[in-house]
Amino acid sequence: MKKNSAVTGTLILAAAGFTTRLMGFVYRILISRLIGSEGMGLFGLISPIYFFTFTLCGSGTYTAISKMVAEARSEREATKLVLPGLIVTVLISLTAMFSLQMLAEPIGIHLLGDGRTVPALRLISLALPFCAAGSCFKAYFLGVRKMMIPALDQVLEQVVRMGAIWLFAASISKDDLQAACMIAVFGNVVGDLFSCLFAAAAYFIICLKNKKGAYRLGDSTWGRMFSLSIPLTVNRSIGSALSGFENIIIPKVLVRSGMSSAAALSAYGEFNGMAFPIILFPTLFTNALSTNLLPIVSSAKSSHENRKLQTAIEQSLRLTLYMGFFCGAAFLLWGEWLGTLLYGSSSAGGYISLLAFVCPFFYLQSVLGGLMNGLDLQNDSLVHTVVCDGIRIMILLFIVPKYGFGAFIASLVLTNILLALLNLRTLLKVTPVRIRLRRLITPPSPASVVKLLPTYTRKRR
Repeated sequence: MKKNSAVTGTLILAAAGFTTRLMGFVYRILISRLIGSEGMGLFGLISPIYFFTFTLCGSGTYTAISKMVAEARSEREATKLVLPGLIVTVLISLTAMFSLQMLAEPIGIHLLGDGRTVPALRLISLALPFCAAGSCFKAYFLGVRKMMIPALDQVLEQVVRMGAIWLFAASISKDDLQAACMIAVFGNVVGDLFSCLFAAAAYFIICLKNKKGAYRLGDSTWGRMFSLSIPLTVNRSIGSALSGFENIIIPKVLVRSGMSSAAALSAYGEFNGMAFPIILFPTLFTNALSTNLLPIVSSAKSSHENRKLQTAIEQSLRLTLYMGFFCGAAFLLWGEWLGTLLYGSSSAGGYISLLAFVCPFFYLQSVLGGLMNGLDLQNDSLVHTVVCDGIRIMILLFIVPKYGFGAFIASLVLTNILLALLNLRTLLKVTPVRIRLRRLITPPSPASVVKLLPTYTRKRR
């Protein structure tokens, strides 16, 4: 059969990732100018609830589908393997949707502390079944390395989302925060619906082409899917719950520190909805590097190629650190200018400058995640994340009310440094390599970067 180079698939996904990240960046600017910083804060309160609910719907199932499809012995078998995950995730997501519909009022009023979020919570719950089903279909294409479909899906979803926002933008008042937030949520729902329909249509076309032959799902298929998906879903749900809880309590803690409710929501919107997307934009490249590192270190570990393993670790850390310090310096120098240019907000620019100090450690986490996943250290990474999130939440609850938002940003810097050190310590403890400081501080050469790209080929069955 025809061979597919993984480089081609990586480049397709990287190009789509860059395009959607850039469009998402423009989308954030559009939303911020449409609903303002306080509206961004209101929208930001809803997002953790949605992401946590979506994670519970079976985020590990999508990884399981992709892995099982990649291991399938025939194209007929591969298409059939989507069914178990699709059934499970759709049933769970429908349950989650109805639950969120019923619990929207207590969640919005008592947990989020703002009744204006209730209609938006009910609206965004409608996206859950479409997002869950669409993810299952896209996992199939990732598993068979037909990268063009997920890539197109990402881009078109973002186009539809932005189009829906533009369509209704003129019909609302910026002062009506509840209506503005509903428009932003509506854009997300329409985007997820279109994404699901596009991926489903592409999948069923493949099924029609492979209708000849027979393959019957056995109990072992369901057992393997659950054995792969449940641990991943539990781990991701814990991380999502802690992160979501942290984001939800930030505005409440700022009110306790002496800010008004509107000022606290505005500060949260500028910090989380405006400054953070700019700081995290370069993670497009570190995430791609992390994805490529997983098969490299897995192969080196299984074949006991210690020199190759050490080279991969050193070069990836060196590249990431240099990128982190370069981006951090750029954000520190031009953060306020960027905030004013993009959002018309000098205070958002101030947050960008403050967050510049944490850039090297944010980006390092992405690469360390790829290294630890490749070495089967996911549980250690989860424990470290829970510890650092717990420390940051304690600082939020007991120190930020007295010293203000600056204390939280300081805790963000310190806990990310701690997380990087803990993950690096575990990585070096369980691998037969040692990090040479002289090599880390030497600027990466183009040749060393090329070595981190996947160059293996894979047979399509």
